[in-house]
Amino acid sequence: MALIQPLRLFLTFIILLALTFPSVSQHVIVNSAGERVVIYPDGTWRNAEPGDSLLIRKDPYRKSNTDIRGHSNTMNEAERYEFLLRQWIDLYAAVNDEKIEAQIKFRDATNAKFKASEELQAAELNKKLIEPDLMARLEETYDQSVKVLKQSNKQQKSIKSIQEQADKVNALLSKLTEKKVTNINTQFNRYLKTFKPQSRQVSPDKSSEKKKPAANTEPPVVVKNTTIQAMNPDMVDKRPSYFNKTEYRARPYDCKFATDSIDLASGRIRLETTPGLLFTYTEPELRPYFKDKDLMKCRGRLSKLGPYVYLDIEFQIASSHSQSNFGSLPNGSLLRFQLMNEESVALYNGKPNSGRIDPYSGHTIFTGQYALGKKELHALKKSGLDKMRVMWSTGFEDYDVYYMDFLINQINCLESRQ
Repeated sequence: MALIQPLRLFLTFIILLALTFPSVSQHVIVNSAGERVVIYPDGTWRNAEPGDSLLIRKDPYRKSNTDIRGHSNTMNEAERYEFLLRQWIDLYAAVNDEKIEAQIKFRDATNAKFKASEELQAAELNKKLIEPDLMARLEETYDQSVKVLKQSNKQQKSIKSIQEQADKVNALLSKLTEKKVTNINTQFNRYLKTFKPQSRQVSPDKSSEKKKPAANTEPPVVVKNTTIQAMNPDMVDKRPSYFNKTEYRARPYDCKFATDSIDLASGRIRLETTPGLLFTYTEPELRPYFKDKDLMKCRGRLSKLGPYVYLDIEFQIASSHSQSNFGSLPNGSLLRFQLMNEESVALYNGKPNSGRIDPYSGHTIFTGQYALGKKELHALKKSGLDKMRVMWSTGFEDYDVYYMDFLINQINCLESRQ
């Protein structure tokens, strides 16, 4: 009994020491998303767990929204880094959000300038039939679209430069300093003052906002369903009595190879199917100006070198500004097919491409090559294509595939050669 009491005191001391020691080397902060993370002295972090609540620093004299320079002397090194890191997380997120917004604005400005140019050219071809005031408005709209495009291009380049510097700082958070944060923050404030002068105004208090009048709460008028009489089948089918009612059959696929030879470098058989059209796409707002043409055409083919199978994709875009709108097809970028059976197949680009301008048509052409394994070939062979998602460097785009049996025919053609 005489030894139990000292043993209990010793164990209590060890437990208290174990609980207080981690607070010296690590602590918990709340990031801009409201999530608690544990920060280590070297700048690494992990998501906080329920047991990490003991690591939260309790300082009754510390204010959560203070200036770095004004209170740097009253904080120890860990607290200064914690406060600086929170400032940086908010700043870095704001820069990235602004970059995406600038890219979208530039794309919209490019489409608006293209639309205004098409309208003005069509009016100039029929100048005698166009009223002078209408022609003046079209010219003014075109001039304004050119100004907006130049401004949005300048804005995009400015935020891109800031974002590249921010990425370098964010890659080495263990070496984060107040000077680096202040430098990026100064450039970002200058950017906002130039391109978005109203972006940092304090939002008005909800209590001071005028209450909007209540919407009309009258119940909608309910129309009673009326019975629909069945149609007379004789009135629907007006084909001649001698018409041969046969089941519809698709035209058989013409299996041809653009390349069927021996690769000189590897000594393996090289096969390339004939390219075919996957889909065409034109934005609804631009459809009246393209008439019988399309903004984008996507072609594809399968190629095989020995045991390796690839899907080669080519995007032809009827614009010389496509490299600014779409960016590029980076290495490892996603290409996902949504199949008719609700399954999906994900492929990844193995040949990065920034696009090129065709000297004859002036169109921009992007190409990509995606490897296909046995699992992907089996999935693509058993179901038709529904949608196609392409990951560009500026974001992803979804397209409807019109030729649903394209890859089924291409795969069967490739396997028939084996």
